[in-house]
Amino acid sequence: MPLPPGFDPPGPADVAGEAITHCMIEASLHRLPEEQRIAVILMDLCGFTTAEVAAITDAPRGTVLARVHRGRKKLAQAAVEVKSGAPRS
Repeated sequence: MPLPPGFDPPGPADVAGEAITHCMIEASLHRLPEEQRIAVILMDLCGFTTAEVAAITDAPRGTVLARVHRGRKKLAQAAVEVKSGAPRS
């Protein structure tokens, strides 16, 4: 079957690279304090709202916001360290 005009098929999948990235993300998540990890996972991976996470974790909404903020900040720092090759503690 011919490809439609202008169709740009995706390149070959980098399965090894994707697996390594997945492992690094998972490892970074596990380094977070439990409360931050739970809040980040529920909001960013599961798609719950702040109010829903507050109800699930029995924590005030402001506390959930703080946990997610701190967790995301630590994950961003870990990503920069991985990209730059800096050792992680």
